[in-house]
Amino acid sequence: MVKVRNIFGDVYSGKVGKAGVFATWKGRQYRRSWVKPANPKTPAQQAVRNNFKNAVAEWQGFSIYQKTAYNNLATPYQISGFNLWVSRYQKAAASGGTLPSEPLEGIKQIGSAYESKSDPTVAAAEQTLTGPIQIGSVSFSPGSTGVDLKAIVYLDRGMVVFPDAISGTVTIDYEAGGRKITGEVLAENPTAGSKAFTKYWPLNYKSVHVYVDGTEVDALEVYAASGKAYFTKTAPGDTSGTIDYVSYTPIANAKLEVYKAGTNTLVWRGYSDPDGFLPLAATSEDEPYDLMITAAGYTAVSRVSQTAADVTKEELIIMT
Repeated sequence: MVKVRNIFGDVYSGKVGKAGVFATWKGRQYRRSWVKPANPKTPAQQAVRNNFKNAVAEWQGFSIYQKTAYNNLATPYQISGFNLWVSRYQKAAASGGTLPSEPLEGIKQIGSAYESKSDPTVAAAEQTLTGPIQIGSVSFSPGSTGVDLKAIVYLDRGMVVFPDAISGTVTIDYEAGGRKITGEVLAENPTAGSKAFTKYWPLNYKSVHVYVDGTEVDALEVYAASGKAYFTKTAPGDTSGTIDYVSYTPIANAKLEVYKAGTNTLVWRGYSDPDGFLPLAATSEDEPYDLMITAAGYTAVSRVSQTAADVTKEELIIMT
């Protein structure tokens, strides 16, 4: 919009079509001719634009936890996490350096006691266990049930564990956060005990199907917070199998704080939910970190000089 100030008190500023541009310099009104802005398409300029486009696309794929980690890192600079991410990405791309990686994610489970349990299976797809359950602690002994289990899927985190080595491409279908995902590749020829993570999490209960080279295989969904388990393809035919796992007593409202080591730069602050779950994220570029967990009536847990992988790894922390 144009504003004009003249003997009548009007003020002009801005562009009037292509007739000219009005502005003020040191209190004096002036007008200059309008010049069409340049739009250089040099290789260098195109590279800058492509880098910005790629950085934005990466950011749009971040989870709320990953964005929160960057927003916390950006606070001392009085900019947004988005601006910090784009700045790092463009600087690395322009210099030919290593591009920043997306922040790592994970879940801490906070409890005051734990117990190893071994529950017999029932002759049904759905199994009721004692929750909450430690993520990563479940194993299945089939007995004579005829279930050849290829994957254990922890819905709360989107973590998939392969009990035995698999030859082939493992893919997964699932639902999460209103999305219906099909054919997401988890792993190529995974080894026994290896892990993979879904793009989105938590996953919806009873929405998972796992495939090897396009053929559906037996998998076990574990809804750790509620203590539910579900066989996705073949239900146990009898009660001769067992499901072994770790159950724990959760601590709600435990506070987790993560700082860049030796600084006051806060990377993460969060509180555990009623099931003791505490999700978080951290960047590899800003490690090492110092970590502190506190809860009323319990001895604080302190760790120093941690990597991003250490900070975000799935684990059950028992406070005393």
